[in-house]
Amino acid sequence: MTEQPKMTLPNGDVLRDGDWGLMRGGYAVLVKLAGMSAAYPWLALQRSYTPKGTFFINGESAYDIIARAPAPSTRPADEMDLTALSKPFGALHEETRDAWHTARRARDGQPFEMLSPNGQWVEITQNHSIKEGLCYRAARAKPAPAPIRATIPWEFLTPAIQWVAQDANGGWYGYRDRAVPNRDMWFGDGSHDLTLLTFPQGNEHWTKTLQQRPNAGAKP
Repeated sequence: MTEQPKMTLPNGDVLRDGDWGLMRGGYAVLVKLAGMSAAYPWLALQRSYTPKGTFFINGESAYDIIARAPAPSTRPADEMDLTALSKPFGALHEETRDAWHTARRARDGQPFEMLSPNGQWVEITQNHSIKEGLCYRAARAKPAPAPIRATIPWEFLTPAIQWVAQDANGGWYGYRDRAVPNRDMWFGDGSHDLTLLTFPQGNEHWTKTLQQRPNAGAKP
């Protein structure tokens, strides 16, 4: 009885026609086997295969792998959130460590932290050398600061200025009529430059800075 053609994968698993096995970090099904001479591996490159197909050559056989599915993860549930890690780096699951390194290499602005000996989480630099015995995590997002409105010194402004707003470049201007934002600045009639005026400017986005003089609409 002729032995069924087979392929031994790098991890030691053996694939036979129609079998599923671990291949390059995912599951692959072996759907085609073709005898060929090991002396002419270029023949495999000339064989037809589907757009998803990939030839894997082992000895005298070429294998067309055309279906893949994600490998089942064995990563612990308490390690899925990189901002909640609390174990030493060396004790983390391999997949968690890989995910941690991938996220850190992304350099997307998310900082990473290390648990210091005094129990405080401190931010680490990009070139920090990871130590297996220390705890690391992705930094948790800090809450946005509460918006603070600018304190307009209306008592020092001419009565002709009924509205005040800040442009995107940081400059403040007063207006007779209600101004409207356009691209990176406010537009309104009766504009007055307030650059030389000093006052607490707050932290609101420039499009939120428009203020009307208090009691401007009150009847005498």
